[in-house]
Amino acid sequence: TVNRSGIPTGADPLQNPPLAGTFPGTPPTQVWVASDANGTGNLSIVSTGGAISQQSGTAIQASGTTTLSATASGTPADITLSGPSNNFTGPVNVTQALNANIVDGSGGLTLGTVNTAGNVTVASTGGALDLGTLTVNGALNATASGELNLGTATVNGALNATSTNGDIVQRGALLVSGATSFSAGDDILLTQAGNNFVGLVNASGNDITLTDSAGGLSLGTV
Repeated sequence: TVNRSGIPTGADPLQNPPLAGTFPGTPPTQVWVASDANGTGNLSIVSTGGAISQQSGTAIQASGTTTLSATASGTPADITLSGPSNNFTGPVNVTQALNANIVDGSGGLTLGTVNTAGNVTVASTGGALDLGTLTVNGALNATASGELNLGTATVNGALNATSTNGDIVQRGALLVSGATSFSAGDDILLTQAGNNFVGLVNASGNDITLTDSAGGLSLGTV
C-alpha cells in the first residue's frame, strides 16, 4: 500500500513495487506504480525519468489529493492511469505531462489543476466528472456517466465532451481553438460570458444553451 510519499535512500522499486514516490537511481528519479496502490492520505507521483504508467489489471485507490508529474530530461512525458477500477476520491492535479489519460471507475472524479503539453483524456465511469482548471496544449476528451462540469479550460485543440446520463455545465470560461463536440444525456448549459469556441460546434442533448463572447459562433449539427 502507498503509505508514504518519501522513499528512503537506497529503496529499490523492484523490491517495493507498491510504493510510490521518488527513488534514487539511474535516471536519478523514477517512479512507477507497479501494483495495486491503496492510499489513506495524499498521493504524489513524480517521474523525471519518463512516463508514469499502470499495470493492466491493477487499481489505484487514493482518498486524498493526488498530484502527478512526468518528465524525461526536462521534457514532458506521458501519464497513463487508465485502470477501470481506479478510485481517486480527492482531486487529481497534473503539474507536468505530455499526454494525460486518467480513468476513475467509482463515485465520480474531480480534477484540480491540470497542465499538459499534449492531449488530456479523462473518464469517470462511476459518476460525475468535474474538470477543475485546465490548460491543454492539445485535445481534451472528457466522458462522464453523470454530470460533466467542464470547469475552466483553455484547450489549444479539439474539445470532445460527453455526459451519458447528465448535464454538461461549466464553472468558468471555455477557450477552445479547435472543433467542439458536446453530447449530453440531459441538458447542455454553457452560458459563461467569457466563452470562445473558435472552431465548429456540434451539440446533442435535451435543452441546449451556448454562449460565445468573441469572434462569432459557428454551429455544425445541433
